[in-house]
Amino acid sequence: MSLDEATRAAVDAARAPGVPTLRDLGVDRARKVVAGMARGFRGPAPAERREVSIGGSGRGVLLVPAEPVTALVVHFHGGGWTLGAPEQHEAFGAALATAAGAAVLLPGYRLAPEHPFPAAIEDAWAAVRWAADRVIELAGSNVPLIVSGDSAGGNLAAVVARRARDGGGPTIAHQLLAYPALDPAGTTPSYLDPDNQLIFDADLLRWFWAQYAAGADRADPDLVPLRAELGGLPPATVLLAEHDVLSDEGRAYAAALAAAGVPSRVHTVAGQAHGFLTMVGALPGAVEGVALLADAVRVGVPR
Repeated sequence: MSLDEATRAAVDAARAPGVPTLRDLGVDRARKVVAGMARGFRGPAPAERREVSIGGSGRGVLLVPAEPVTALVVHFHGGGWTLGAPEQHEAFGAALATAAGAAVLLPGYRLAPEHPFPAAIEDAWAAVRWAADRVIELAGSNVPLIVSGDSAGGNLAAVVARRARDGGGPTIAHQLLAYPALDPAGTTPSYLDPDNQLIFDADLLRWFWAQYAAGADRADPDLVPLRAELGGLPPATVLLAEHDVLSDEGRAYAAALAAAGVPSRVHTVAGQAHGFLTMVGALPGAVEGVALLADAVRVGVPR
């Protein structure tokens, strides 16, 4: 397996004898562990950091770069719909804001299992509509609106892009989907590949789905974007990790978008595992991932 040195060290530490997995810890303790890990990530200081009250969850963090802003990116954090918070993704948000010259809004959303599907989607949709009504206030000018998300947040970004299409707006210029979780079936080769059973392995992803979607209809396209009608959606950039149980889902979604006439582009970052993108300052691969997304913000996907 060709993990880079920093990723291999992180994986070895997480899988050392006696170290419990996030699933073993349970929801409350896992949330504390993830919050502690996030404090070790360091991004550039944005020109402006502002806590905002938004639709849905009622809170979020806005990061604005010094240069003229070219877009407003609404990024939904990962964590299996169960873990995470906006401030835990600030290192990534600040890095993307600086590299892309974009204002980045990190909304919160209600977490499972206390608030299962579709609570996170309702909060994400409310946040996008709230941001769309305030683009000039948040970004300083009438710039394009982009939805973005990593892992579970990639699922939310894909769903709200479709809601915007079906609801007649707001206009979404682009969707940035980093190793999105798109199908609970868990039967793809990458899901089952022993080389991909790292920190975020198949068992952990199944546990996340169980927290979020207990009792939900597994054919609901709001739960499983791979089952949705995809024509007419905004262009997509799909960012994947080489060693990730979700990589096949991301490739399948990009292919389905392209088959539906939606411009899409896939980037796979070598030597990386699930979750690498937001580990700014800890994993060198995060620099490459942020740069690829920043280029997509600036240039977009050719139509």
